[in-house]
Amino acid sequence: MIKKWRNFVPSGHAYHISVALDERRMPVHLHGHDFSEVFWVEEGAGFHRINGRRQKIGAGDLVMIRPQDIHGLAAMPGRHFRLQNVAFPRAVTTQTGRSYFPQGGWGFWHDGPMPQSASLDAGQRAALQGEIAWLRNAPRDRISLDTFLLNLMRLLGRRHEARGDLPGWLETAMRRFGSGDELVGGVHAFFRLAARCPEHVARSMKKHCGITPSQWVNSRRIEQAARLLETTASPVTEVAADCGFENLGYFHRLFLRQHGTTPLRYRSRHRTVM
Repeated sequence: MIKKWRNFVPSGHAYHISVALDERRMPVHLHGHDFSEVFWVEEGAGFHRINGRRQKIGAGDLVMIRPQDIHGLAAMPGRHFRLQNVAFPRAVTTQTGRSYFPQGGWGFWHDGPMPQSASLDAGQRAALQGEIAWLRNAPRDRISLDTFLLNLMRLLGRRHEARGDLPGWLETAMRRFGSGDELVGGVHAFFRLAARCPEHVARSMKKHCGITPSQWVNSRRIEQAARLLETTASPVTEVAADCGFENLGYFHRLFLRQHGTTPLRYRSRHRTVM
């Protein structure tokens, strides 16, 4: 069965938000749709059948469903299971990807065999509840939807950190990478954390994240540089060195590409006010 956007969403609405879907309305049989959706588990545990696989999901798990995905849901016998979701047209996915995620490889723009997912911590879950409370009362227009989607992307964190079918060893290495010594050590430090040969790490990251290890490491370095610019008075040269950049010109080029402005201008706009 293919669910059609036009069949259940009023004309002119940019998105559809469900109040809740619980075990009383389970199972949800296998289906596809001509739109995208994001759903997350509020409480309990259940099963998600997705593209031929069966996965256990529980409270805090979030999944980004693409139009090409075929999935269904079921509650675990005798267990409470409660979901929420936000759906929006395929065209929005395409337009937002072109505007904000032109490289793809992440979120709704990941083209791997499985959709991407995330396990939200307590802080992320609380923040998402706040976003949903706002969205539920907002106009059903494109501005409201774009605001929610961009805030969701920020909430989920680093844009190149794939989740769908990411190997455990790679996810662990990506999660552990981030201390000062590792940032200075760069891609070689990342290879050590992964405990795999560089060629295997590179192939896996290209497959699951759509980028090279060097691109991902530099993205992490620039993120740390932005935090230091916001929270310290260290000179830009010192910030660059602390994040592993020996070439100041290269640091400036990467920072401009990732944040759309220079390090000094970024600092002036984002300086912490106490």
